[in-house]
Amino acid sequence: MPVTAPAAPSVKQMSFLWSLAAERQPLSWMDEDGEWAADLDVKSASRAIEALLGQPRKSQSPLAHEDGNAVGEGYYILPIGEVYKVVKAKSTGNLYAKRFTVAGYEYAPGAMRNLTGAERLTVEQAARMGKATGTCVVCGRRLSAEESVLAGIGPICAGRL
Repeated sequence: MPVTAPAAPSVKQMSFLWSLAAERQPLSWMDEDGEWAADLDVKSASRAIEALLGQPRKSQSPLAHEDGNAVGEGYYILPIGEVYKVVKAKSTGNLYAKRFTVAGYEYAPGAMRNLTGAERLTVEQAARMGKATGTCVVCGRRLSAEESVLAGIGPICAGRL
């Protein structure tokens, strides 16, 4: 009688497994990146999902990077000039990032990995960007008051940085 290979996990099962591995504490048989060495079949993937569901979630607030600078709620600017707003999700309390665009702030999946506390947006940086774009990078509104246009940022938003 021929021996059949175990059935491979479905794409949906593997997707769920990867998302759990990213948000939960790794299991003893996983490496520090949440990876496992062995190929999974349907049964072993199900066991891994059950085991990960029993693990506590990784702390995501605040994120500390190699340089020791924690990322908390606030505004950040990358060296390439992109501005991000880090906010706390109401439902989970986890931090996530939104990228500044001409349409306002838009959710930026994965951006938290690129931010460090050393990149906090200063009032001077916000003012330079506001002067260049005519838009406040804190609230996303068009600058209209003469003193705000000249300053590149309104007095209320300057107080938020």
